[in-house]
Amino acid sequence: MQNNRFLKNEDYHGIITEEAFLSITRGKLSDVINAENSAEITILEHLTEMYEIESEFNIGKAILDHDRRICYPIGAHVTINEEIYKVIRPINGFKAPTSKVYWRESSSTLTSSPRYSQFRTYYPGEVVMFNEKQYECVIENGYELNDIRIPGLNSWEMINVEEWCPMDYGLHAVVKRDNIFYTLFNMDGYEAFEIPESLTDNWGEIAVYDPEYNSYELSDHEYVVYDGEVFYPVMDVNADEISIGSNLVKNDPRHPNLKKHMTQIALFELCKKVAPKNVANTRIIDYENSIKWLQDCAKFRINPRISRKVDKNNEQVTDWQMAAFQTNFDPYRNPWLI
Repeated sequence: MQNNRFLKNEDYHGIITEEAFLSITRGKLSDVINAENSAEITILEHLTEMYEIESEFNIGKAILDHDRRICYPIGAHVTINEEIYKVIRPINGFKAPTSKVYWRESSSTLTSSPRYSQFRTYYPGEVVMFNEKQYECVIENGYELNDIRIPGLNSWEMINVEEWCPMDYGLHAVVKRDNIFYTLFNMDGYEAFEIPESLTDNWGEIAVYDPEYNSYELSDHEYVVYDGEVFYPVMDVNADEISIGSNLVKNDPRHPNLKKHMTQIALFELCKKVAPKNVANTRIIDYENSIKWLQDCAKFRINPRISRKVDKNNEQVTDWQMAAFQTNFDPYRNPWLI
């Protein structure tokens, strides 16, 4: 699974140059991740009680690099070359053939089954909701296993293949000989009883399915071999090509204030790790400004534009001071607010 970072390397380049960033990190992504984790903890310590800060973090962490295996719905976000894009038309991933049954409709009476996600890994017995139907996992599959199988989706049809025998075959016939699959693709000059492996222009060996190949035709004789069986596609099985402006547009859904201050705090943590006694004044000032921003948000002196948490009565959560003493909604007119 990719590192689900809230920040991207490009975010740092808005504060320091790319060369300076590489000099600080020395190309070690682990140091960057550790610094970002520290920054996230600092932000959570200040804002988690009053604001839906976890949801804001989850928005950024859900943005992963574009993956040809994944089908993306409208509104999803992906990263391509460190740039964040929004999906404006559905993008289909490639679909591999299979003769196995990975999912079956479930008769479970559960009403709160989790929704199916292509970024999870599933094991036998797990129940998910997909297209308003419940499915039970029969065979393990998923992102981490590099075998994503969407419930209820069968893109390839398997055909029964018999061993070659000396007889007259028709066009597009498929046979097996010495564990190799062949198809009769040309009838010109074809002679009955011609063995498939003979050097003629009639029989051809069927290629093994290649997920990197992206030009499979929707045809009942576009044969591939997968897991010792022969298949042909019954729907478009290729991954959609990426086209900026056609199915993607630049769009960053992350909270701008949160991105800014998390970057400044993480950059301070990085510099402190490299040279704890020689951190630049600029980094220290940025760090202190970010901490001040967090403190002001926590005490409602400023509005961070982050959704407030609500209690069981669907009322915004407040601290005891505001609940007990506030008489004016301007915090600077309430000297007791510390």
